[in-house]
Amino acid sequence: MAVLARNVLWSCTLLATGFGALPANADDAPQPPPAATTPSSPSGEAKADPYAVPDGTPEQITDFLDDLRRSRKVFASREDAVDHAIKVQRALIAGADKILAQKTDEDTAYAAAEMKLQALGLLASAGIDGAMAEALKAARSLQKDEREDIAELAGEWVTELRVVGAPELEPAERTALVNEFLDAVKKTKYSRQSLSNAIRLGESLETNPDASIAAEYYADLSALMKSSLNSQYVEIAEYLDATVRRLRLPGNSMVVTGTTLAGQPFDWKTYKGKVVLVDFWATWCEACVAELPNIKANYDKYHAQGFDVVGISVDEDKDQLAAFLKSQQIPWTNLFAEGGEQPTASYYGISPLPTAILVGRDGKVLSLMARGEILNELLEKEFAKAPPASKPEPKK
Repeated sequence: MAVLARNVLWSCTLLATGFGALPANADDAPQPPPAATTPSSPSGEAKADPYAVPDGTPEQITDFLDDLRRSRKVFASREDAVDHAIKVQRALIAGADKILAQKTDEDTAYAAAEMKLQALGLLASAGIDGAMAEALKAARSLQKDEREDIAELAGEWVTELRVVGAPELEPAERTALVNEFLDAVKKTKYSRQSLSNAIRLGESLETNPDASIAAEYYADLSALMKSSLNSQYVEIAEYLDATVRRLRLPGNSMVVTGTTLAGQPFDWKTYKGKVVLVDFWATWCEACVAELPNIKANYDKYHAQGFDVVGISVDEDKDQLAAFLKSQQIPWTNLFAEGGEQPTASYYGISPLPTAILVGRDGKVLSLMARGEILNELLEKEFAKAPPASKPEPKK
């Protein structure tokens, strides 16, 4: 969880806002001095904390924070970069508190409250210790603000933070939250906001390693949608049913259908006895393309031992897909469907890309998140095992 949290903070904070960059080779970069040798000013005084928010008017504080966010730094390591990101978020929170403590106009106060909640929300989403409780406490406090727009904003953040934190709750707490959100859908007669919150909760629960938790929730939400007898909600329920089908795949068999790029019917049975990565992807999906070198490396390493890949592309342009596969020298079979309407993707409710599902030799799904290091570790484990002995052919 700690590694994931820091990766989230790295990508969301550093890359999105351009706080800085790592050297081409972080290992060769100049190393920061030990803590015991903190740099001092020429006069011998301790160097001022660059993240400390000075007192001042809201405009002066905002200018300081803007300069801090825009500052360009080169970091010796990812750890240093993440540490900087955390300190910047802490400075935003401190600056917002200084502004909110002053008498100011409503727009300025609203902007400060929003800045504080966003910074706390980012730290909470990244899994920083204590940040979720701190964020909820701050949001609930601002929810009592006399300014209606700030109170309303804080209320939205309370809901969002509870959704984000749902996967980490104890079973009893999670059940209570699920029931609360489902009841809200019924009590508000399927209001847009209650449905949006309910869907968001499901997406959050999907991040729990135990896929059955989200599957059970989506099944209950689907039943609720169908009971409305509203055709639009029934359509959403059908998508939820497909998602449940996917989430219940681990330990069960998967069905793959479609047409190859060459226009031939795809035969899933020919992969029986192999370890197969079913990769839902597209050429326009940056994360999908970024994962291809890792998939290719594993293909080269394990293909002779029985590893294969089936790409299920949701691209709409056949010629563009063919050109991309040729340029990247992709050796495995890829499926194509007109308009990107892949039957297997629809059947399993595939929405986020990439989605990579690993199937074992016995045809049972091993993982719904077989990417990066997870894929590497799964394949290493699978091919460390001796393949099941084949039964001798009966004598004729």
